[in-house]
Amino acid sequence: MKKTKPIKRILGASFAALLLGGAVTFAFWHVQADEIEKTATSEDLITSNKTWVDAKTEIPLTNDIHFVPQRKGTSVKIVGDGDLQIEVEDAQLLKQMADEDSDFKGMKKYRLRIEADRVADYLNNERYLFPVEHGYKGLSNYRIKAGERRIQSASKAIEMTRKNEDWAVETTLPVEYSDDLAKDAVDILKMNVSSGKLDMDDSFSADYKKIEAHAKSFHYDFTVEKNSLLIFKSEEEVQIDEPIGIEYVMK
Repeated sequence: MKKTKPIKRILGASFAALLLGGAVTFAFWHVQADEIEKTATSEDLITSNKTWVDAKTEIPLTNDIHFVPQRKGTSVKIVGDGDLQIEVEDAQLLKQMADEDSDFKGMKKYRLRIEADRVADYLNNERYLFPVEHGYKGLSNYRIKAGERRIQSASKAIEMTRKNEDWAVETTLPVEYSDDLAKDAVDILKMNVSSGKLDMDDSFSADYKKIEAHAKSFHYDFTVEKNSLLIFKSEEEVQIDEPIGIEYVMK
């Protein structure tokens, strides 16, 4: 009987090794599967964004100024991990932008980069609809009565670095809320708003005397109705500024 103990130990150790090996194999497979899934997701996003461009979807430069891809003096392409990159030198488009916003006056070239996850939303902003369902938190329910989402340019300039004709931007742009109710509405009503911040890392070459970078954003302006205990009712107009990319004004 004593001779069987080493055999049992060996069998026990072998069984444990098999379990451990299986766990390691599963963990390795799981990591690999996750990586493959992420890669596929990234590739799908790139393909989807390219489809919008190839379909000659109208490209917004501002909330009210659009153009169709392949127009002379313009360049529209999907770059990196799916970002939308737009460059405009067409004199007519630049004049339209300057007539609409004095900050664009004297502009010789316009460049815009939209973050990959927001490309489809940006190209289809005119079709955006606010949620119509009620949302609940505690003893209160919320709904959006009316609202509008517009494309806008931030007034504050973003810091850039320059070396000869090479320009670069590396910045984090936060989502800005007018108050806590605006922030609560995003979660409670499951609004399609990027959470937290936008990280942008961009670089290019350009020979201009002056280049300014500004955040390109979705500006949400909407009215939230809140009912508490079926008795207390209130309404409040709130705003959200969600950065979706960076624009460059070259003069």
